Amino acid sequence: MRTTIVAALLSLPLLALTLPAQDLAFKRAADYSKEKDGLAVLVSHKGKTVFERYANGHDADKAKHIWSGTKSFAPMMALAAQAEGLLKLDEFVADTITEWADDPRKKKITIRHLLSFTSGISQKSSYSRSDIYKSAVMAETKADPGKRFKYGSNHLRVFGELMKRKLATRLNTQQKNAPRDALAYLRQRILDPIGCEFGKWTRDKSKNPNLAYGAYVTARNWVKFGHLVLNKGRCGDRQVVPSDYLHQCFVGTRTNPTYGLNWWLIGGGLHRRNAAVPKDTVAAKGLFGQMLYVIPSRDLVIVRFGKDRSRKGFSDAAFLGRLFGRGAARTGEASTRREKISQEQRAGSSDVKAALVPPAPGSTTITVGDASTTRLIERDHDGAGASRNDPEVELAQLP
Repeated sequence: MRTTIVAALLSLPLLALTLPAQDLAFKRAADYSKEKDGLAVLVSHKGKTVFERYANGHDADKAKHIWSGTKSFAPMMALAAQAEGLLKLDEFVADTITEWADDPRKKKITIRHLLSFTSGISQKSSYSRSDIYKSAVMAETKADPGKRFKYGSNHLRVFGELMKRKLATRLNTQQKNAPRDALAYLRQRILDPIGCEFGKWTRDKSKNPNLAYGAYVTARNWVKFGHLVLNKGRCGDRQVVPSDYLHQCFVGTRTNPTYGLNWWLIGGGLHRRNAAVPKDTVAAKGLFGQMLYVIPSRDLVIVRFGKDRSRKGFSDAAFLGRLFGRGAARTGEASTRREKISQEQRAGSSDVKAALVPPAPGSTTITVGDASTTRLIERDHDGAGASRNDPEVELAQLP
């Protein structure tokens, strides 16, 4: 008994030192988020919420527009569809969207090209709110498939049309209660089984669900989707997405090694600047700092929401640097410097070139949207990748 009591007493200082330090790291990250117009920070460890804070008028029950964070639902849907034989990632889109069959470039585009944003389709089509799928299918191509990375929404609009046509075939030949579009399929095969509910999902006037930036979710619901990824496609006793398929989401392409199938592979670049940030960090990222981080090596899923129209420059490096602690101040200073440079670039400063921070090793030059010039994007990619030509940005600027 005496030995047990002594052992228990000896353990108390360790707890006193460990738990507050862990809590402080959460608070430091949440404080930074709040300074940058953050609305929510939720941290889940091994499936349990260990920190949750709301700020700037937000609360746990409010569904937040996650903008391009929506994109990361699409590959899970595709993998589930592949598992049940509805499609194959490497099949040609033209096998389903047959009007592409005679186009020398479009006939070579695969579903994988759509999900990795390497289809070569222009992201500057004649945007139509009445039928976003039709306008994307009709968009011209700017490059051969697999040769160029282009961030934008048209890839997923084409994927949405492909899913609609495949599901229509199933509806006609198999089940009268089969899902009729991609969103219905996503709910049935992915979201309902994991208990993830969305508050709203935008559609165009033709009722096509917006797979690129249409979802509104609470932090507590989005973290459930992160758990599915963390647990290799499993939720409880159910294998929702085959684990041997899931890894494909986190393999970059030759044209952009930091982007998988609608997931940003940000860990490598962040780790080089701050060794405390795990290399295996991946993220679903949306405009104005909507973030879902999944970190398998630490059994962590982190949700961060930001206020729409914020111009305060949220940074992955600064946020995760503060969360993990070591090197946080240095990382934060570098992020602040980059934010200042970015502002100078937008203002057309002639002194920007002298102030530029050298790119991290492994940086890659890619074109984002349909800008006539290229932007150097570091492999950790602090931004969500949308260009001014992307309708996501255009919609955000509407009054």
